[in-house]
Amino acid sequence: MIYGLLLSDDAQIREQQLIQLEQEAHPDTYAMLQRHLNALISLDARLRLPLTDLALPALKQLTADQYQTFKSCMDLLIRADNKFSLFEWSLRKIVIRNLESRRQSTKRFKLKDCHPEMQRLITLLAHAGQSDQAAASAAYQAAATQLQLHDDFSRSERPGLKQLELDLNKLAQLRPLQKPALLQALVTCASHDGRISVTEAELLRAIADCLDCPLPPLLADKDTHGA
Repeated sequence: MIYGLLLSDDAQIREQQLIQLEQEAHPDTYAMLQRHLNALISLDARLRLPLTDLALPALKQLTADQYQTFKSCMDLLIRADNKFSLFEWSLRKIVIRNLESRRQSTKRFKLKDCHPEMQRLITLLAHAGQSDQAAASAAYQAAATQLQLHDDFSRSERPGLKQLELDLNKLAQLRPLQKPALLQALVTCASHDGRISVTEAELLRAIADCLDCPLPPLLADKDTHGA
């Protein structure tokens, strides 16, 4: 199921993904993917996150060797088009964070110590959920106000995925009681226009997993911005 979610909408790229996957994946897994291929390709994007959650308990039963094969195949599918979309990043992050043990740091930050990281995170979410610059700015400002951030949206930096990883590594070390305030501000940003898109819901869930801070299920609207 996870492999199916990572198949490209582009038929040519998807064909190459399947050729490579057949060589790397376990034969039984590949046969099961083929059996459900049409259903997975046409799957409503709003079902991606719930189905991922349903798959996690089974994925936790993989042996170490099985997991390494699974992880390798997942990365193979992501690299096929030489791009790394927000959806691919979110899905991979959710899966990895739930399946791999993490070393806990004893260092703890306060929200005031993480202003640049929070600004970039809110900027990313505002852009992910809004195609209109004015709407994105309004969503950003609503979240920034909650966190007492003062940078204007037009001067805020939208992070690439490498910077996002660095920022989340630091934000994961926030004091536990301060993490919900950050998540609430992010939800405010995502829901500012009265809807939460699929991309926003997936991104929020991935961020929450990175922060080790539970997030209630979010009902996503049809994503008009793509993923």
